[in-house]
Amino acid sequence: MASDQMFSISLNKQQQLEAGKKRSVWFQLTLEKEELIQALSTESSLSSKLKDLNNELTHKLEVKAQRLELLTSQSMMSDIPPRKAGPRTMVDHTPYADEGCGKSSRMDNAAVHQGGKLTIYESKQP
Repeated sequence: MASDQMFSISLNKQQQLEAGKKRSVWFQLTLEKEELIQALSTESSLSSKLKDLNNELTHKLEVKAQRLELLTSQSMMSDIPPRKAGPRTMVDHTPYADEGCGKSSRMDNAAVHQGGKLTIYESKQP
C-alpha cells in the first residue's frame, strides 16, 4: 500500500507541474492575443486615416485636372485669331434643266448657322 500512496503522490505532483505549465502557456497566449488585438486596432485606425487621405488627395487631383483642362482650353482659344469677316452670302447662278413647263428653273440654297447647327434651306424660284 505504501507504494500505491507514493505513486499517487508522485502522480499528483506531476499533474500539478503539467497544470502549472499549461496555465503559464495559457497566460502567455492571452498576453500575445491582447498585443495582437492592440496592434490590429492601431493598424486599422492608420488604414482608415490613409483611406481618408487618399480620398482627399484624389478629389484635389480631380479639381487640379479640371482647372488644367480649363486653362488649356482658354490658352488654345486665345491662340486662335478672331474672324474679321462677317457672314458671306453665296448666290448660285447655275442653270437647271427645264422641268417641262417651258421655263428653266433653278434652286437657291441658303445656309443658316444657328446655335452650333448648320441648316440648309432649299427654295425653288421660277
